[in-house]
Amino acid sequence: FATGVTLTGNVVFSTTNGAATFAEVVDGTADNDQNLTLNAGTGVVTFAKALGAVKKLGDVVANSTGATKFQGAVLAKSLTTNAGGSTELSADVTTTAAQSFGDALSLKNNIILSGTDITLAQTVNSDAALTKRTLQVTGSGVTTFGGIVGGTAELASLTVDGGGTTLLNAGTVTTAGAQSYTDAVTLGADTTLVTTNSSVGFTSTLNSWASLSAPATLSITAGTGNITLGGIVGGATGGALGAVTLVSATNVGINAAFTAASLTQQAGAGSGTTTIGGATTLTGALGFAGGNLVINAAVGAGGAVSFTGSALTVNAAVTAGGAVTVANPGTVTTSATGDINATGAFTQSGTGANNLSGDIATTGNISFLSAVELTGNIAATA
Repeated sequence: FATGVTLTGNVVFSTTNGAATFAEVVDGTADNDQNLTLNAGTGVVTFAKALGAVKKLGDVVANSTGATKFQGAVLAKSLTTNAGGSTELSADVTTTAAQSFGDALSLKNNIILSGTDITLAQTVNSDAALTKRTLQVTGSGVTTFGGIVGGTAELASLTVDGGGTTLLNAGTVTTAGAQSYTDAVTLGADTTLVTTNSSVGFTSTLNSWASLSAPATLSITAGTGNITLGGIVGGATGGALGAVTLVSATNVGINAAFTAASLTQQAGAGSGTTTIGGATTLTGALGFAGGNLVINAAVGAGGAVSFTGSALTVNAAVTAGGAVTVANPGTVTTSATGDINATGAFTQSGTGANNLSGDIATTGNISFLSAVELTGNIAATA
């Protein structure tokens, strides 16, 4: 079609593996009323201009195992593409109901997807490595990522909002810039989030999908960016995370209750501070090799607790099911509420000072390599 098309009823276009091209705008006669279905077999489907620019279309379905190209904005009741081909988006998609992309998605521009349930069933990539694209998914229902995001050509950034919930089955999400998840997030698979020196933030809850055979693990690489866990982590029934690994970050905020198999922060870029501000429950170990660590909420670890960062501040109880080891070039400070209990030994081997007001109780030895200054009354029980 070389000229504009107006649908006055529900229309189905079909080809036998032939191309279908709409060179101009496709509109309806009443908002969300006229449905458009296009069946092209292996043929290429091209919408060169907007769909629903004046009157929003109804349900739009594009079935092709070849390429489907939306080169203009889409405004419709819903949008569905089938599996087996690829979809190119050059403009935003806005629907009053669901969006379902069944095939691999390539972003030809910065894209906003707005609707209710939004499903990205396969991979999502920028159109080329040198043209990184932003993606914002604003879904009031369930947003589902079913394939790797940014695995071939990373995104510029990813924002997931809209007040609904998000299911991450993607495995890996890679962006050059920030990743922001303001919806409640459920991990349906072991998940790796990677940025290039940019922030990763969760505003709401974060849980493992309860139906998994083993809790989903989480690895976050933020380089010199910050990591923020703003909502309760692992608090849902059966939602405790598996092993959580913070590969790199400058500042880390654990701002609410946190439940996982283990928590490890590796030595990262910068000399920032990790703050544990929510009660933390681990079935396994806590290992910290970042910059500074401030513990403002109770930490209970089923395994050992090890610290090889810079300065350590303990303002709440720390309970370890194994030994506690501290190798601190900076100062270790415990407040009167910062008691340490270990099933095993407590060993301080760093060169930094120790300013203590909290009690230490162990089932093994207690040893300090560097000087200790008591800033309050303490009990040391071994």
